[in-house]
Amino acid sequence: METLPCTMLLEVVERLDVKSTLKLMETSKSICDLIRNYQFSISMAQVARFTMPPVGNVLSSEVFERRCIQHGTFEMALEMEQREARINDILSNSGYINFVTPLQLGPLNVTQQKKLYDLLKRAMQHCDRIADIAANKPCSPIGRLWYIQLEKKRFEAFDMPIGFRLKDPITNLGARQAQLEYINSLSAEDLAMIYYLLAAMAQGYYRESEEWVPSDPIFIERQTVFRECVLRHGTWFTWSHIRGDKSWKNMAYAIIRVALVELTSFEFGMDPEDEEETPPSLQSALMDRFGVLYQCEDDSGWAPEMFKVVRRIVKGTREADEVKGEEDAEDAAEDETVQEDDDQAEQEDQAKEEGDEN
Repeated sequence: METLPCTMLLEVVERLDVKSTLKLMETSKSICDLIRNYQFSISMAQVARFTMPPVGNVLSSEVFERRCIQHGTFEMALEMEQREARINDILSNSGYINFVTPLQLGPLNVTQQKKLYDLLKRAMQHCDRIADIAANKPCSPIGRLWYIQLEKKRFEAFDMPIGFRLKDPITNLGARQAQLEYINSLSAEDLAMIYYLLAAMAQGYYRESEEWVPSDPIFIERQTVFRECVLRHGTWFTWSHIRGDKSWKNMAYAIIRVALVELTSFEFGMDPEDEEETPPSLQSALMDRFGVLYQCEDDSGWAPEMFKVVRRIVKGTREADEVKGEEDAEDAAEDETVQEDDDQAEQEDQAKEEGDEN
């Protein structure tokens, strides 16, 4: 390798993954110095292969910690490679999403399954970008000390002073406004696919919890915060809950508990701030923005519209309309059957009355 011209060596390195790059740096001091001097350009070339490369600093993905990783470093590229692998693990190996007959889409052929897979992968990458907003200005980084408090369950108190709640890395109020702005900047199709990802993940969460759902009085709330955690923390939370070992799963449970505190505090008016000043959840912003773009008349109108949009994206307009037509036909048939039953019952009542009169 040392005999290669520098330009050729750098071109080779740009095509390597990060682990191979780091191993190559160990072979000689001259190669190490050369690669280190071009770390920014090499790492940027390495992450350019991803469908959604980072646009700034990113957060690390560690058990009970997320550090700020500088843009244009090998550590950043390594984090992106890890996320890519974990998203593929979530979608391919977890069984959380049924790609053959997915939620509200009907049967999919192989091409449509691949398209849905790629769209859900992009949606999860958007969730990661939402999380990474906290690693960039004007947001202040949250230090290791506050993640230790998370591990010690300190953020699960309802009466926590607002000064401490602002240091809570799970609620992350300091980044909320910028995250809301990011959501409002997304296209209608991206919004639909992100919410479809959340809905599909929530369905998987229900299936894995089905045995104890009847005995859990707050499962609906738990499912709501599960979706919010996927949206707010992306791969870090989702992979830890679905595919992580015991330590990772313990972290995921802690994240859900803190999110439940936030939801419960808001619902019961226990928030330390006035309700008018309390920022909305990311899910609420997602639904509101989708409703505005598609002119949904009320809160109940956006979900059917969202599924219709996803069907058209994945299956194409004609096939999606056929699926919708089949659903409408089934509904009409059910209504007709009910009407026939009502008419028959009315005729029987009339015959009975006439018999009584005679």
